[in-house]
Amino acid sequence: MPLKDAVDLVRGAIDRRLARLATLSDEIDASSTLTTPDRAALSALVSGTAGSLEQLAANIAVATTIEDVRSADASVVLDHHVFAFIVPVVTTVISIDSSLAAAARLAAQEPAIEAAIAAAGSSRRGAPVGDVLYRSFASRVALVPAIAGGTSAGLLQLAPTSLPGSLRVLASAEDTAKAAARDVAAADALLGRIVTVLASDGSGTRRGVGRPR
Repeated sequence: MPLKDAVDLVRGAIDRRLARLATLSDEIDASSTLTTPDRAALSALVSGTAGSLEQLAANIAVATTIEDVRSADASVVLDHHVFAFIVPVVTTVISIDSSLAAAARLAAQEPAIEAAIAAAGSSRRGAPVGDVLYRSFASRVALVPAIAGGTSAGLLQLAPTSLPGSLRVLASAEDTAKAAARDVAAADALLGRIVTVLASDGSGTRRGVGRPR
């Protein structure tokens, strides 16, 4: 393969990864629920990887041998792992932090729900049903930090060069993120049912209980 064609091929691979890193950076900036340490760690991971790839692009632009280009081509994949490592780490940490923040907002509703159920009283039909739903709600909310707490920190201790050894860790973290998101969605749905049940007898117990914003 002519040197110019080899350079263009590797440059294309670098550009695709830089474009994906740019979108990841935008996702990090757009997240309102990332913790400060997680945001800083993800930003450093993405920007550091982008800087390294940009240096590779500069190196191959002045390469004089096919061997130099092949070496850069191998480094693009083996030293950076944008698609196999960076993407799942960033998206998983964003998802987990979002679920943890949502669970915290839902947990903050628990005193208001308990008060509304107590105010409904045992003579009202909605109170016993609301109590049963509340127990399910509280259980779902508690599951989120129980299963997802510490997952983001564990991921951020890894490096791209940890592959392939860390593939199982990445897959497990992605499963955890999905499970946490499902628990949040279930808890939010239960909250809606609780509000409906408590308000159904016209007692006004909807006051003080609502979906967290």
